Amino acid sequence: TVSGTIYYPEGVLQLLLALMLGSLIRALRDDRMAWWAATGACAALGLLIHYRFVLAGAGGRASALAGRDGRRLWLRPGFWRAGLIALAGLLPGLLYNIREGWPVWAYQVSNRPCGTDGPQFKYLSALIQAQVAAASPVFFVALLAAVLDAVRRARRGDAPPARR
Repeated sequence: TVSGTIYYPEGVLQLLLALMLGSLIRALRDDRMAWWAATGACAALGLLIHYRFVLAGAGGRASALAGRDGRRLWLRPGFWRAGLIALAGLLPGLLYNIREGWPVWAYQVSNRPCGTDGPQFKYLSALIQAQVAAASPVFFVALLAAVLDAVRRARRGDAPPARR
């Protein structure tokens, strides 16, 4: 391989995602600051381990923008506290990348082993295609079903499942 032995922490990231979502469900249910802090702490650890955990946070923000109940989250102090705690896990990697000239972005988008110059859309596209191909199609079908259900609920004004 180009970079030697690489540790892919998939198991740990999946565990942190499950713990983060469990804490988030409890935080949505009773709005206790401890659950919001646990949500942020799981996200921070996930971001510290690997930058792609940012997708979990992006999904959370998209969900918070999707429906009326989601938009109310922006008014809750715990929602912001969880985000600030999560940011603490993102900062070390972000600061490293700023200081070192964005090596992660450069590798993923422009400096693949073939040595191209500048950002290349085909490499970004290839990365996304490889990620989709590597994951189980069953996962994507389930994810699509969940997103469509969430959109349907948001349009009808239904309460999210955590509030029932």
